[in-house]
Amino acid sequence: MSIKSLSYSEKIDLFIKKLKKADITQTAAAEAVGITGAAISAVKRGKNKLSKETIKGLSDYFGLNPQYLENNTEEMFLDGYKQKLDSFKENIPQSSKESLQEENDNLKDEVIELQRFKINSLETENTELKNQLAEKDPQA
Repeated sequence: MSIKSLSYSEKIDLFIKKLKKADITQTAAAEAVGITGAAISAVKRGKNKLSKETIKGLSDYFGLNPQYLENNTEEMFLDGYKQKLDSFKENIPQSSKESLQEENDNLKDEVIELQRFKINSLETENTELKNQLAEKDPQA
């Protein structure tokens, strides 16, 4: 499949996947250009398009070729993009690091809460089954 046949949202999704392979998260990329991870998600779902300023930021920070999004080229990245990616990773803003840590902590809390809920549900189900068994066979 040719890059030119991809939709705008598919191209952004592919670009973000390439960043992830380079160990740059969607959240870090979004924050670097002054938008949220949710804004990138909306673009990936085809709900919005990126502003010219955001595209310029993605080009400046990560080497995204603006012409790639306009179907004028199949080249996703500009020359020298690898150096831009490496430079960004070395200088990830502290706010991004803190944001990622907070997101990680929140996910851990959600997992713990889900585990507790599952345990409580299983304990309740176990009690109900024991009661049903006791009603059927009082000798048990």
